[in-house]
Amino acid sequence: MTNEEQFHVFDAIDHIPEFQGAGVACIGDGSCDILRDTQHISGFDTWIVLEATETPREGKLEAPKQAKTRPSFLRELLSFGINCSSAVLTGAATAAETAAAPVTAGASLPLVYITGAGALATSLQCGLSVGRIVDHFIDPDLTVLLDSEEWYNSSNDLLDYIAVAGSLASVGQVAQGILRLQKASGKSFKAILKGMSRAERKRLARELAEYAGTKSNKQFKAMVRAGELVSIYTQKSIDMALKKMLLDGLSSALTFAGSGSSGVLQKAFVVYVVQES
Repeated sequence: MTNEEQFHVFDAIDHIPEFQGAGVACIGDGSCDILRDTQHISGFDTWIVLEATETPREGKLEAPKQAKTRPSFLRELLSFGINCSSAVLTGAATAAETAAAPVTAGASLPLVYITGAGALATSLQCGLSVGRIVDHFIDPDLTVLLDSEEWYNSSNDLLDYIAVAGSLASVGQVAQGILRLQKASGKSFKAILKGMSRAERKRLARELAEYAGTKSNKQFKAMVRAGELVSIYTQKSIDMALKKMLLDGLSSALTFAGSGSSGVLQKAFVVYVVQES
């Protein structure tokens, strides 16, 4: 240690009130040298011992890298089943939408965008799951490499956030539809599943027209004549609406299950448990 280095060390030590005037010794290369005698303000023999150690040539220490392990095939298969089943159910619900009574008419445009984005995210998650299953047999190391990339993990988290948000919005639309059906029929949801009378289906059409912005009976009849609205919904369209709500509910449940097992919901739960413990 040079004289200049010793000066800086002593100055740093003396700037700490508890160590001011303490003696300094240095251990290194198999010997112990006294750099400064003790003159501690307490009057006791107080020493600070410095130990010289070798540093890497690069001048910095690197944390040991953790061994990368291949993901479990069963876990990959479970994710594939959940993600792709959710995507299939979402697609089936979308296909049923054209023939279903619009029981969520009047839903806000942002909500429609969120459910649409959620459906797209679920489809992309299914595609990624298929790719990971294929990689498991062709090149398992590629999956390990992708899992170590920050951009890949961030993209997966983003897709999961969008899928979960879409599922939440979808659940909200299902609840909204059930409430409107119950209001129009005055029946419980269980009774609605058995069918609605002509008067109830007609009342439903009128109520949904009001949600769509129709204010007067005259305006409603004019829009019916123009083909923009219907005066009564068929039982088939009500059944298709119920089918769509069921598919949306199942798809949302699978999305929540997938996110809870290995996605953002699972990470959020882990953070919550760590904070509580």
